Amino acid sequence: MKKIVIVMLVFLTAVPFFALSDDSYDVQNLIAGIQRAGPPVVKDGYVIFTAEKMHRHVGVAFNFENYKTVHSFERLVFYNSDYEIVDSILFYVAKVPENTNTLAYRLVIDGLWTIDPLNTNSFFDYSTNLKLSYITIEEKTIQATKKTNTGSVRFVYEGESGQKIRLAGSFTSWDPYVYELQETSRGFYELELYLSPGTYYYTYYKGLTAFVDERNPDRAYTKEGKVASVLSVQ
Repeated sequence: MKKIVIVMLVFLTAVPFFALSDDSYDVQNLIAGIQRAGPPVVKDGYVIFTAEKMHRHVGVAFNFENYKTVHSFERLVFYNSDYEIVDSILFYVAKVPENTNTLAYRLVIDGLWTIDPLNTNSFFDYSTNLKLSYITIEEKTIQATKKTNTGSVRFVYEGESGQKIRLAGSFTSWDPYVYELQETSRGFYELELYLSPGTYYYTYYKGLTAFVDERNPDRAYTKEGKVASVLSVQ
């Protein structure tokens, strides 16, 4: 059996103008997780739309844009180990607008407006006289590194399960082997420390690789010229 590999022909062009920011999630990783066409998937603040490969063109229009803009899907191509095309999927990745609980949309498939055939959720909108597909966006509280009510500082990291994530900072003389975050749920790591009031600099470590805390937007350069996360404890 030949091994199937994925080659993504288009990356960020599949994301609408409102989706990109300097601290956005890695959209390419979302695309890499697409395996087959199916209902829309909400993940990390994005919606991943897919469509069957036989269509020549698929576009999506959203309620918050009054259905005036059609965003075209892109094609994700699957190759085997001999780089022969074995399958493909049409897809589109959109950022969920802030304060959105329900996202209504229409598809245009090969020139014909329709509801999403892969999404069983639809309704008739009497204000527009249109039948629309919709997605319910579940509100998710984003956990971030911060001081707790008990006075400790709770460091958090979210990623793949089964990793060893260590913590180094100005409070450990940058020794990365003093503290290790514990995986308290699948892919979620945390560590609570009691720190005296002051300003601290820190990074996480995975193996020998240091990286900043993506849940903390405050950054600074260390004396060595490296980027570190900044935490102020009052």
